[in-house]
Amino acid sequence: MVWKCLDTRHAAGLRSTSTRVGLFVLWLVGCPIEASSEPESERLKSTDFYAASLDSRLRRAVDVLRTRGFDSDAPILRTFLVERDAHVHDATLSRGRCYVFAGVATDAVEQLSIRVFDSDGARAVEEHSLGAATAAFFCPSDSGRYFVALTASRGNGLLAFRRLSGPTGLTLRVDDIFRPREQEGRPGSVQ
Repeated sequence: MVWKCLDTRHAAGLRSTSTRVGLFVLWLVGCPIEASSEPESERLKSTDFYAASLDSRLRRAVDVLRTRGFDSDAPILRTFLVERDAHVHDATLSRGRCYVFAGVATDAVEQLSIRVFDSDGARAVEEHSLGAATAAFFCPSDSGRYFVALTASRGNGLLAFRRLSGPTGLTLRVDDIFRPREQEGRPGSVQ
């Protein structure tokens, strides 16, 4: 059955308060409630949070991780982080694989955190940065659904995030994947 919703402007023109209340209740009961009042075309999409500088920094970090045996297994997530508010998404992770979660934010984010939780809510790994980029390394002991929380502990800004996977048994450093631009191309740095 398709409900035709009443326009509240029509109910406002009625003289009887009880009639207006009755129509309002009918409107509440009979009209579907949308998850968002914005039309689909006006909702923000991941591409609306695009910043070339973030994608460039993330791409360089992913390139470093690829030289260490990891490959991207999920698309880039882009969002806007508000200070002390977490962006959480779920991920199906497999036992026998290791994962790197890498995120870069705009410079207005002074501290970025990545936390991974299992399906029971237990914290599996947590990494913080004193800057706008961080990465977390995690090898799950069980396959299943995990939750990745990205938080701007201090500051607000755009975020680009990527999950990579690789085999177990690799020794991995993630503290050097976000090299400052001035260090790139120097002898001894990984290209």
